[in-house]
Amino acid sequence: MSIFQAITEEEDRIDQGDVFVDIYFATNDERVNAVVISPTCDLEHNKADYVKFISTVAFELVIMDILMNHSRVDQSDFESGQTISKKKYNSAMNAIQHNINGDLLPRYYFLPGYSHFLPDSYLDFQMVFVIPLQQVYESYLTNRVTRIASPWREQIAIRYSGYSVRVGTPDYSESDLQSLLIKAGLKLPPYTSTA
Repeated sequence: MSIFQAITEEEDRIDQGDVFVDIYFATNDERVNAVVISPTCDLEHNKADYVKFISTVAFELVIMDILMNHSRVDQSDFESGQTISKKKYNSAMNAIQHNINGDLLPRYYFLPGYSHFLPDSYLDFQMVFVIPLQQVYESYLTNRVTRIASPWREQIAIRYSGYSVRVGTPDYSESDLQSLLIKAGLKLPPYTSTA
């Protein structure tokens, strides 16, 4: 089963989940690949004057952030060319899996490559932009290469909605967390820092 579905010639209407390549993202003054996030009902019933897109970012940038900040792997592991421990390997695979599932970095959504048009990448829920609907039809319709299939299309919309409307709350302090453990009858053993 593929995350993508072909767009037939008869499907000239832009829809949520359509993947466009090489379109202009004015905020960053660059051309990007992007996915339509505008609701299908708005596009289908002529309620949208603008099409909302989520831009992709390079797979390598996000995956390095995941590995460097959320696993036991560090830069020297890539530079040395040596084998790594099973513990480091499992830590890296676990971090990548948690990210793809949406548990680790909710800002990003993994998007596998599609043919020669789209490399493996991530949707970046902070890189959102709009283009007038008429301009999309006039200037970019030939840049539409595929459509994301259900249920991934809906999952992206839900993940984007959850990310964009989340409310930040203060983090619990270390002493708060220690108090919770003590109340539960648990006490972590002391640790030593290695210099």
